Amino acid sequence: TFGAGIGGVGVLSKEGDGDDTYRAETLCEGFGSFGIGLLRDSGGTDDYEAMLYAQGSARSQGAGWLIDGAGRDMYRCGGLVDAGAKFPTAHLSCAQAYADGWSGLGGGCGLLTDLGGDDVYVCEVRGQGCALDGGVASLYDKSGNDDYSGYDEGQAFASQSSFSTLFDLDGDDTYTMKVGSCHALGTGYGVALLLDRAGDDVYMARESAPGSGVEHGLGLFVDAEGTDRYYGPPGKGVVAGGSGSLGVFVDLNGDDVYTAGLADGQSKSTPTWGVALDQASTVPTREVGRPQPVPGSDQMPDDDTMAAVFSAATQPDASAAVQDALDRLVRIGAPGLEWMLKNRLDGADSYGVQAFATVVGALGPEGSRQIGAKTFSATDAELAALIEIAVSASVKDFGAVLPGLMKKPALRAAAIAAAGDLNARAAVPELLAACRDKDAEVVRSAVASLTKIADPQSATTAQAMLLNEDFMVRKEAVALMAQFPSQALTAGTSLAGSTDEGRARTGIDVLGRVGTAEALDKIAQMLLDPRPGVRMEALMQLDGRCPEKYRLDFLSLLQDPVALVRSVAKSVSAGGQS
Repeated sequence: TFGAGIGGVGVLSKEGDGDDTYRAETLCEGFGSFGIGLLRDSGGTDDYEAMLYAQGSARSQGAGWLIDGAGRDMYRCGGLVDAGAKFPTAHLSCAQAYADGWSGLGGGCGLLTDLGGDDVYVCEVRGQGCALDGGVASLYDKSGNDDYSGYDEGQAFASQSSFSTLFDLDGDDTYTMKVGSCHALGTGYGVALLLDRAGDDVYMARESAPGSGVEHGLGLFVDAEGTDRYYGPPGKGVVAGGSGSLGVFVDLNGDDVYTAGLADGQSKSTPTWGVALDQASTVPTREVGRPQPVPGSDQMPDDDTMAAVFSAATQPDASAAVQDALDRLVRIGAPGLEWMLKNRLDGADSYGVQAFATVVGALGPEGSRQIGAKTFSATDAELAALIEIAVSASVKDFGAVLPGLMKKPALRAAAIAAAGDLNARAAVPELLAACRDKDAEVVRSAVASLTKIADPQSATTAQAMLLNEDFMVRKEAVALMAQFPSQALTAGTSLAGSTDEGRARTGIDVLGRVGTAEALDKIAQMLLDPRPGVRMEALMQLDGRCPEKYRLDFLSLLQDPVALVRSVAKSVSAGGQS
């Protein structure tokens, strides 16, 4: 049903933007075997439900293709046939871009194409770009924030001389697998390719290794853009049958985090033909070849034109039209900023704030002067926007007005946070006073800003804040105290010797932030403290930098009588520092 071709051709094409539900058991929703099956839905929020061989699936000499034009869609398949002894609690799906074949008859071609919308793909074993036995499978998602979820063998998995791909061209996506064999894994002469072109993405599985080659396979993983998170070591090659397998991992841009095997901006290769590259962030500040606008090079237009230009510059996208409008605001220069402050400051959203900041930054001292002058006549709502603009444009001179703004209840929190961002030393007395506020959030923000400013007159307050009852305030105070190493060493030593376990741990934390040889020596003396919490704190602060004469004490905690202390000891290293 719904586009099945078995020894023939079956097509279902649905036009319009209605919201539809397609529900069947198996051999459906774009399935082909010795024939062609095609299901096409032009738009709408659709639900595709099946149990086996569905949603762009094919077997020998067949082609199955599901095409969805647009909309927030749900694809779900599984629950009919057990996956076997390897996965006793799971079922086969063979869906969502899947292809296999019978021996000697060649494989099929399974395709799933989704052209827009935030979509959810759910399968069990085998799906989402999975090919076996000479098959070819490809899942293509053009745009949207998508969720891919499966059990095993999917999300670009190919085995036994097959080829599979998963292409996601845009959006913040999540790729999860309960077990593994995913994220561009080729095995048995299979070739698997996963390309995510843009967006902030998460890749995770119990056995995830993005870009893996196993038993003469090739796995090629490319993430071209975005701030991404990886839960497995990338670029893995496995030797089998006297020859290597090629695993290739490439992340081309963005600030990324890895739990194992790589770090942002690193590259590696292994003797077993595994290679991984995380290219350091290279996001350009401007489109290549676009000339810098010169303030004052355009005449001030009439009000209607100015309103239209500002509206175009504050659209929620990064298109060339928006950049063109921003460039024109800069070229109009000081008269344009004056108009903006008079007519568009009140109610400015984040895109409006960015437009203001672009012009203020381009004008330099004149831009700073104008927003400073505006503070004398602005409403509280306008002042709130001015604080955001000053921070975004890094207008240091704006720090001079922050002490006064901190006296306004509606603006106090924003002004306290901005003081740190703008290194506003004039605001230090007000920040010190805010450390005595009854609101813990205000105190945290004030201490954080004092840490960024690092003015010596805040050292005494920092020491007092180390005893604050609020954990987050204490942690901020530790960071502030560490700005003044001499005082921090004295304060940390005093607290570390306290009979109160909490205070002792705070003192060890302070000494760890100081990090001098003298400070580390004092921490190491606490390794055999009778209190488990103190021993754990000392272990964590000495991770990788334990003084040589205390390393036996450090290593002895691997056999500590307290299980939690032993677990911490296993997670840290004495290091090589003497």
